[in-house]
Amino acid sequence: MNDLTIVKVAGGDAFFLGLTGEFGEADADGDGVVDSLDEFPDDPLRAYTISYPLSSSTGWGTLAYEDMWPQQGDYDFNDLVLGYKLSLVLDADMKVKDINGDFLLRAVGATFQNAFAIEFPFASSLIESFEGFGNGAPYNMPIIEAGDHFIVKVISNTNDFVSVPGGDVFWNSQPEQPHF
Repeated sequence: MNDLTIVKVAGGDAFFLGLTGEFGEADADGDGVVDSLDEFPDDPLRAYTISYPLSSSTGWGTLAYEDMWPQQGDYDFNDLVLGYKLSLVLDADMKVKDINGDFLLRAVGATFQNAFAIEFPFASSLIESFEGFGNGAPYNMPIIEAGDHFIVKVISNTNDFVSVPGGDVFWNSQPEQPHF
């Protein structure tokens, strides 16, 4: 076992925590992370992956929304239910290189046509590439500029993904309604 010779920690706008040092092992891409620890040993711009939710046994988390909140309504939180898993791909200095998200529409229990969006705390000009897929095909996820940050509209309308026989609006949310 080799000793770790340097632990590099910085804070502020350029926060990173990286492990460097003389490990005595190969580093094929020269990023400072030995191949045995590097999830991307042939890519000098990527080294690690952090997945969310952290404590899920399946790798998936659940988001549930009430579309009338905070107004008084039925408080059933089944108006839009999504499964999600996110992964951040980091470079050797623990700076985010890629953000990947998988979303699974699990239920729609609303008469409104709901959407789902994610706000990112940085400018869209920092994005090198962006692509979205829905039901296995390219899917337009609009980017909405909001000053020094931006919003990605992941689902513009739940009706884009859900088609209930008979034209009903409830899907996987009521015992007497269709379940898929």
